[in-house]
Amino acid sequence: MRHLIQATLLATAVLGSTMAYADCDDGPRVMPKVEVTKTDYLKKMEAFFDFVDADKNGVMTPAERTAAKQKMKAECRAKKSNASAW
Repeated sequence: MRHLIQATLLATAVLGSTMAYADCDDGPRVMPKVEVTKTDYLKKMEAFFDFVDADKNGVMTPAERTAAKQKMKAECRAKKSNASAW
């Protein structure tokens, strides 16, 4: 459990906003104004770790972090271009 928390903190530090892939807003990141349980937080961080750990070996490498960041940016660009089609 301790290693999971450390990995979560590392992922947060490396990729900036842990929820960057969830929304494509370019504005400032703010904490949600709702209560978050430790269990819910850890579930979200585990899902984020799984998203980044492309080869599913339980290790998040610098290459995987870079690839995940690029994938998130591409998804945001696609989402914004689809939204501007209206």
